[in-house]
Amino acid sequence: MEQEMQGTEKQVKWATDIRDEKMRDINPQLDGMAVKLSGKPAELAKVDALRAALAGKPAAYWIDNRDTHGLDLMRAVGRELVQG
Repeated sequence: MEQEMQGTEKQVKWATDIRDEKMRDINPQLDGMAVKLSGKPAELAKVDALRAALAGKPAAYWIDNRDTHGLDLMRAVGRELVQG
């Protein structure tokens, strides 16, 4: 379930395109992790949390990070989750 992105209408339109591009790199990684962890509910929950954290990023996040590779964004958001 995708969350509604926060930002102005113009930001959301631009950021949605950026996010979609980045998620083309990220989703296969998350899907692969989910398959490998399918028998480990606690670990699988971490993958779900990472996916939700990415989905919850506001438009400004995607715009500010438009030049960052998707997998680098995935790692950064993962670190944010671990650090709390």
